[in-house]
Formats: sequence, C-alpha cells, structure tokens
Amino acid sequence: MKQALLIVVLFACAASLFAQAPQRINYQAVVRGADGNPLINQQVSLRFTIHDNSSNGPVLYRETHANVGTNQFGLLNTALGSGIVVSGNFSAVNWGNGAKFLQVEIDISNGSTYVSMGNSELISVPYALYASSGVGATGPTGATGATGVQGAIGNTGPAGPTGMQGDIGNTGPIGPANGPTGPTGLTGPTGADGNTGPTGSMGNTGPIGLQGQQGAAGVNTSGCNAINTGDGRVVLYNATNAYGFGYNSTSGSNWYTVTLGGAVEGVIASDSNIVIYTATNAYGFTFNSTSGSNWYTVTLSGPVVGALESGGRIVLYNATNAYGLGFNNTSGSNWYTQTLSGIPTGNMAAGGRIVLYNAT
Repeated sequence: MKQALLIVVLFACAASLFAQAPQRINYQAVVRGADGNPLINQQVSLRFTIHDNSSNGPVLYRETHANVGTNQFGLLNTALGSGIVVSGNFSAVNWGNGAKFLQVEIDISNGSTYVSMGNSELISVPYALYASSGVGATGPTGATGATGVQGAIGNTGPAGPTGMQGDIGNTGPIGPANGPTGPTGLTGPTGADGNTGPTGSMGNTGPIGLQGQQGAAGVNTSGCNAINTGDGRVVLYNATNAYGFGYNSTSGSNWYTVTLGGAVEGVIASDSNIVIYTATNAYGFTFNSTSGSNWYTVTLSGPVVGALESGGRIVLYNATNAYGLGFNNTSGSNWYTQTLSGIPTGNMAAGGRIVLYNAT
C-alpha cells in the first residue's frame, strides 16, 4: 500500500456550555500521498484508538470508519464516536482521570490494512465531554475561535413527496342549449423527476506487474523424455518414473530410480543437478559426497510458479515457499525450504547465488 501523510488541520468538539455535550468529537484532516500531493476525491478508511495515560497505554476505546471521502483539496471530515465500535464504550471514557492519547490509522485503499499516522495527546477540547457530567464549576465562555475551513458540499437531498390531490369542485350549472363550446382546460403540470445521483470518481490505475519467469520446457507425456547436466548426469523420465544415471563413490556409475507422485509439471537442469516437479513434489537428482549420485524428494505446499538455476544450484518457488537444491559441506546435496511472506515479484541469479524478493 502507498504511504500516506495525514495532516490534521482542525480537531474540535462541538459542545455547548448550556446543554448536554454530544458524545462525538469532530475530526478534519488533509490526506497527502508520499509525494506530498493531496489525495483528492478518494474513499479511505480510518481507525481511531484512545489510549489511557500514555501514547502506548491501555486501549480505552477503538472504532473504524469506512468510505470516508476526501474533497477536491484532499480534505476529509468525520466524527470520533460515530464509527463502527471495535472495543470499549465511547460514552464510558473517563476524560477527567489522567491524560488521554488519540492514535489515528489510515488505509488509503479503503480497506482494513491500516498504517499508523502517530499518537497525539488530547489536550483540552474533548474534555467538554467530561464537563457534561457536572463535575466541577463551569468556566467562563472562551473567545470565539477562527473560522474553520469550508466543508465539502453535501449530497443533494431527496425529492419531496407529491402533494395530495385536491377535492373535486362542484358541478357547474348547465349552460344554455346550443351554446358555444367552452375552452379546453389547462393541462396539469408534470411531476418533477427525481435527482440523479452523483457519479463516483474513477479509481487510479494500478501499476503494471513485473513480467513473470519464462516457463519450463514442455513435457512429452506420450513417451520418454531426457535431460542432462553439464558434468555428465543424465535423467530419463515418463509419466510414472524417473531414471537417473550417475556416479556412485562405492559402486561406480549406476542407474537410480524414483517413482513420480503425479503428472510432470516441469523440469530444470543446472551444471550438476536435475529437478523434475509435479503439482505436489519435487525430485532432485544430484551428487552426495557420502553416497554419490541419488534422488532427493521434497513435498511442495502448492503448484510451482517459477524455477531458477545458477552455478549448479536450483530454486523452485510458489506463493508461500521457496525450495533450494544445493550442496552442503557437511551433509552433501539436499533440499532446503524457506517460508515466504508473499509471492515473489522479482529475482536475481548469478555466480551460484539466487535471490527472490517481494513487496515486503
């Protein structure tokens, strides 16, 4: 999500000294993007949290607001105490007992992935709510504050109901026989059409995603397929089995067989390793310093979306995990699994090193 800058330009409580204070606090702010420009005519979501005594103190109250619109200046208006309650009771907050801090969070995509805009102490205005409880003497009326920023123009109200039809008038007297035809009466007015609702603003076009990895070579499912490495290993495979021919430090060169757990989705070879993968498993044929050439199997958490090789190492990845086949000085070649925080959006491979990265 793009980083947003939230600039508070007005924060006031609409409370009267002579009537019960409403259980709400007006909130007005300008929303700016990371480039400093205001985000105009855009729906955003907010989350307000009141902490007790310090900026990271206990949570007394929390609420969310969705579909909060900014105007042509990036200005938004809402009221603390009028949102969807997540926890606590706004009217039960004891404003007179210790300092209160307001934390503001925003999601400029109008979702629920909030980014904190920081905490600030509520200094004086919200304590009109505390004053409404009758504790302490009422202070003198303060000076009139400066005129606030012009608020956004509200939506057009609905059309009023059609008036009731009047009573039918009395029948007039019958005119003389063969008298002139009277004029045609006036046509009554056509009722007014209802107001057309405003057209919503078009959302911004998202960025073009990175080009995906080139897919692995297709599989010949009707017969036998062959693939080899740069250092002399060869693998033949069909729909049910794979057969690797390689060197064994004890018995010399030999064939090694592995049963495949499903249809072959793809194959990839490096200088010294060969990997065949299905929708659920990956099978690596490589050299182990202890036992020589052999097959090594890893279970996949989902379908493979990309495969890379560099300097003898091979990496497969899907939306949640990356699986690397490579050499270990202690145990020899084997599979190594890494959990991903999201599907990779790019990669680099050079000099026997392979790197995947995503947005986080």
